[in-house]
Amino acid sequence: MAEILKFIHALVIFLSLIGLVISGNHTYWCVTTDDCATNICRSGLTEECWVFRCICKYETK
Repeated sequence: MAEILKFIHALVIFLSLIGLVISGNHTYWCVTTDDCATNICRSGLTEECWVFRCICKYETK
């Protein structure tokens, strides 16, 4: 029983640390490209949703 509680405690700490890392890098999450903010990329780049994250890509002509 004590080992189960230790495991749960370690799991909570681990998940909390992951949450801190994710929230600290200001990642914009998305499902479609429309979910991305229009002002996150500098001039000459466009935002695109890729693997549930908004990224900046060079404009293709």
